[in-house]
Amino acid sequence: MKSQSTFDDLPNELILVIKELIEDTDLRTHVCFYHACRRTAALYDKDMKTQNAFWERCCRLSGIGSLPEDGQDICWKAIAFECISKDGFCTHPHCGVTLLEANVLGMKYALDLRVEWNEHHPEHHFRSWSDYMSVADELDKLRIPPHALFKHITFSPIRTGVENDARVCCVARTSPSRDCQHSLCALYLHPIARRSFATFPPLDTMWLAGYVGLEGREYMNVENARGVTVWDIQTFIRNQLEYPISDDSAFRYSHSTNGREDAGPFETYRDRFIWRLYEEAYEL
Repeated sequence: MKSQSTFDDLPNELILVIKELIEDTDLRTHVCFYHACRRTAALYDKDMKTQNAFWERCCRLSGIGSLPEDGQDICWKAIAFECISKDGFCTHPHCGVTLLEANVLGMKYALDLRVEWNEHHPEHHFRSWSDYMSVADELDKLRIPPHALFKHITFSPIRTGVENDARVCCVARTSPSRDCQHSLCALYLHPIARRSFATFPPLDTMWLAGYVGLEGREYMNVENARGVTVWDIQTFIRNQLEYPISDDSAFRYSHSTNGREDAGPFETYRDRFIWRLYEEAYEL
């Protein structure tokens, strides 16, 4: 009786061909293929000098950035494994493969923008990611919109631990109702979501204005030399939420809600944020 062939029976040359057919933008498939068996893992680990650069490229092309907690010597392989093991098959409508695919499209747009810049500005070609980010906001004075994920992020009505404060809703919040409370999940627990770049193209500095921060300041900036992430933005805003709102501003905010009974009172910026859509609470 003829034995049934298995993946282990495939020659190394064929396994290598399969690996090379996986696009660098397909982070989830690369991680899964790595863990298929020891031989596939060996294909990725055979060149330790270029291993980290490979995983960094895959992460960045999937719109995944680094966080302060990663330190200076970033292990992009660990970041890739964390994202896919915890979130790669997440069923939340704004996470998992849905978010990865959206990020890939965002990065494709960013890279196309880079090509266009190089064609029209031969004297200033992009040489690195940091070079790209530092001048990306000068591209024809283009207004770069925030990540669509911000439409679905809100904060707890009361201050809580960083692990549970920022939440992701299944639907964009269009009113202060609590109808979607049952569908909230902690942003902290979703590495793909919190590591996603805040904009496409990614920027190393972003200026937040409007309802964020101490009154009287026109703007405040958020920085990440490797690209500002969703988590960077929410961390910055979260740190401002307990500042009290002046009587004048409280009146102005209440007036802007047309006297709706469920719109106040607004004593702190947190009160204001849990009522308004997150994306309407700041301008980039």
